[in-house]
Amino acid sequence: MSTLRALAIDALKETGAIKECDVHTDVWLDNLDVGANEEAKAILMAQVQNEFLVATEDEVDQAIAEALTHYPDECGYCTDNMLD
Repeated sequence: MSTLRALAIDALKETGAIKECDVHTDVWLDNLDVGANEEAKAILMAQVQNEFLVATEDEVDQAIAEALTHYPDECGYCTDNMLD
């Protein structure tokens, strides 16, 4: 995993854009919160401006989008065990 993607995941967690399932603590879910995603981007762009991170704005956007593709908005374990 790239450093930029790892930092994107950390920022997404910090802002609440992704959160752990309430039942399955090892499952992370996309909160579908555009505002939190933007906050995560702002965190990463601040790191770029402070020269902690070398990346373009497009690379930051791509890292966040790529990270979010790995987090569904519903827990598969919970969904699979739901009764109709």
